[in-house]
Amino acid sequence: MLRIAMKNLMRNKSRSILALVGLVLGVTTIIALISITVGIDNYVTNTVSKIKGIIVYEKDVSFLPLSRIDEQTIEKIEKIDGVRDVAPRVFVTVMRIDDKGGGISGFKEMIRVYGIDPIRESKTRKGQHPLGSELLRGRWLALGDKYAVILDENIADDYKKTVGSKIKLNDYTFKVVGITKEMGGMIPGSATIPLDIAREMAGIKQNEVTALLVEPDHPEETERIADLIEMQIDGVDAKPTEEYAKQIATVLNYIDALFWIVSSIAVFVAGIGILNTMLMSVLERTKEFGVLKAVGWTEEDIIVLVLSESFLLGVIGAIIGTLSGAIVVEIAKHYLGIPMAISTNLVIYAWCFSIIVGVLGGIYPAWRASKLDPIEAIGVG
Repeated sequence: MLRIAMKNLMRNKSRSILALVGLVLGVTTIIALISITVGIDNYVTNTVSKIKGIIVYEKDVSFLPLSRIDEQTIEKIEKIDGVRDVAPRVFVTVMRIDDKGGGISGFKEMIRVYGIDPIRESKTRKGQHPLGSELLRGRWLALGDKYAVILDENIADDYKKTVGSKIKLNDYTFKVVGITKEMGGMIPGSATIPLDIAREMAGIKQNEVTALLVEPDHPEETERIADLIEMQIDGVDAKPTEEYAKQIATVLNYIDALFWIVSSIAVFVAGIGILNTMLMSVLERTKEFGVLKAVGWTEEDIIVLVLSESFLLGVIGAIIGTLSGAIVVEIAKHYLGIPMAISTNLVIYAWCFSIIVGVLGGIYPAWRASKLDPIEAIGVG
C-alpha cells in the first residue's frame, strides 16, 4: 500500500513539494530554534552561576548596560557585615573594531567590553577577568594602565592581534597587554579595559558604574547579604548570580514559548496545505477510485490508501525538516560558540507533530474518496 501511495504522490511532484514545504519549515523551526534557545539558556545559566556572588545594579533596570550606580555605594556595601569584596563594573557595547563591523568571523555583531578596577577585580575569588577566564598570553591589567586592553582569543585571532598590537574599539585605540581563553556566548567576543576609559566610552559620569560584583565571606550567606544590601541601600537591586541567571532564563523561556507558537502555526498551515493537496488529488482521481471499488476495493481500502499518502508526506517532511534543523543548529553552534545538542525527545515530538498533521490533513479527502459511487465515478471519468 505504501508503494502505491508513493507512486501516487510522484504523479504530481510540484503539488506534493508545495505541501511538504510547510511541514519542512515547521519541523525545522521546532528542531533548530528550540535547540538553540535551550543551548543558550544552559550556557547563560552555567556561565553566570560560575561567578559566585551578588550582582548589584540600579533598581528596576532590566537591561544591565543601562544601569547607573554611584561609586560611593561601594563604601556603603563594604560596611555590611559579611561582605568580602566589591568589584565595580562598566559595560560597553562596541560596534566597530579597527573601523570595521564588530564581531568575529565576519559576523556583523556587537562585542561586549568590560571596564574594571584591576586591583579590586583581582581580589575576587575568580581572579581579574569578569567571567573568570584564563590568561593565555601577556599580563593582566595593572594600576595606572589607561589605554590597555585584554582580548579573548576569538577577537585576537580574528583581527590578527598579539600582545603589543594596537586595536581600535569604536573611536579609542588600545594596546593589547593580554589575551585570555575565549568564553563563547551570544556575543562573539569580549575585551577588558580600565574602568575610567570604559566610563568615557559608555558616556557615563566619572563617579558612576554600571554594576557591582559583591562577594560574601561565606558563599552560603549570599542570599542574606543580598537582602541586607537591598534593605540598607536605596535605589539598587541585589541578586545572587544564580538568581540573576534564572531571570535571564525566564526571558529565554518566553522566547522559547514564542518559537513553539511560531512552529505550531507553521505546522498547522502545512496541515491545511496537505488537506488541499489530498483533496485535489482525490478530485482528479475520481475515475481511478471508481475502478478500484468496482474491482473489489472496500471503503476501508480507499481510506488506507489516501491516508498512506498523507502519512508519507508527514514522514518525508519530518525527515527533511530534521536534517535542515540539524544544519541550522550546527551553523549556530559554530558562530555562537555555545554547546548545543538536538535532544531525542525534541526529534520524537517534531516527528509526531509532522506525521499527525499529515494524517489529519488526509482524513477528509480519504473519507470523501471512500464514499464515491463506482458507477458514477467511472461515468464522470
